[in-house]
Amino acid sequence: MASIQKSGRNSWRLQVNLGYDVNGKRLYKRKTVCVENAEKMKKLELKRFLDSELSKFKIEVEVGEYISPDKMKFDQFAKEWESKFVMKQLEQTSQENYISIMNNRLIPHFGHMRVDQIQTFHVMNFIESLDKPGARIDGSLKPLSSSSKVYIYRVLRSVFMRAIDWKVIKVSPMVGTVKPKEIKVECEAYDEQETMFIFEALQNERPDFRMIATLALTSGLRRGELLALEWHHIDLEAGTVEVKQSLPRFKNGVPLIKVPKNNSSFRKVALPESVISEFKEYYDYKKAAKDAINDKWQGGVRSFVFCSTFGNAYSQNWPTKQWHYFHAKLNGAIKYIRFHDLRHTSATLLINQGVHAKVISERLGHSNIGTTMNVYGHVLRTADHAAANKLDFLFDSRKNKVNKGQDQGTIEVPKGTIEVPNR
Repeated sequence: MASIQKSGRNSWRLQVNLGYDVNGKRLYKRKTVCVENAEKMKKLELKRFLDSELSKFKIEVEVGEYISPDKMKFDQFAKEWESKFVMKQLEQTSQENYISIMNNRLIPHFGHMRVDQIQTFHVMNFIESLDKPGARIDGSLKPLSSSSKVYIYRVLRSVFMRAIDWKVIKVSPMVGTVKPKEIKVECEAYDEQETMFIFEALQNERPDFRMIATLALTSGLRRGELLALEWHHIDLEAGTVEVKQSLPRFKNGVPLIKVPKNNSSFRKVALPESVISEFKEYYDYKKAAKDAINDKWQGGVRSFVFCSTFGNAYSQNWPTKQWHYFHAKLNGAIKYIRFHDLRHTSATLLINQGVHAKVISERLGHSNIGTTMNVYGHVLRTADHAAANKLDFLFDSRKNKVNKGQDQGTIEVPKGTIEVPNR
């Protein structure tokens, strides 16, 4: 026998009776269901929903899957958190990252504990353990980066926030803890001379790598945006590249194409004329390669700009690996920066050329100019000092008059004479 009772403004208590124990005491399982905007639902619609929840609850109880929230262990709650929150409210990449941290970090530490018995002190000990040698999953003794610790903290906080929302606990054990301090790492970039050296060295590389590196340096596109480019995104007559999608990862060998998260990431980026000319040569090269394999083409309806001989998109690792090989061949002639830092190089070069930060922000696809200022603040400050020094020419004539006045004991100015003692 089962029943439904209203227990609050938008909550109902489900009860499934299990009979009696040997002492005649009634046995039952209870569960509270919250219905948002219940007052706006029609009575029949609300009844159907509650009946459905009661039916599912009865099945859970009968097959032994239901666990009372006040006795739920962390690893059990993790399954609920994954199915009800992670898989429904997060995008693909975040889903994988959150689940990975849960399985590799949080369950090994908290899995055996009841959720309602995890205290602030337990969380503090866990956070402290991230600073110890061997905290890395790969077994390396290299310390975890500050950004990794902050991300782990964020996932753990998400777990307990959901536990509060779903009435499993009343107070989060995260209260009283201190988020790991994130150390801001300044972007590395090449200067003008180093960039010209890179362009020269790229002339000896295979066309696809030469083009993707050139585009990264001149357009500032992200790696995933470069890999997701298709030929209909390129307007060689107008000299622009249109960013409409990204390729963050593959699943079962198939590229997962996604649209940008922010409207600002949808953009058109103008290219230098020399790059447009190089792009035209690259287009002819790719077209000839496709025609040569004829019916062996595997790209399907996709026409990726950067792809294998048979039309398959390159993975996220491809540009990074090619960049490693390329730099190794330079034999230390120039410092090493990440492939992603070619994007930073593009922004830095524009800043040093006096391009307005708003224009740079739009080229990079930042959500607002504040992001650009935060990321490239140190470069902008340096450029600002250089710009200020360029105003020195305004004072050249005054300096000449000062020098002349020192020789004669006075400085002549339009409105009078200032006496200056000879020294």
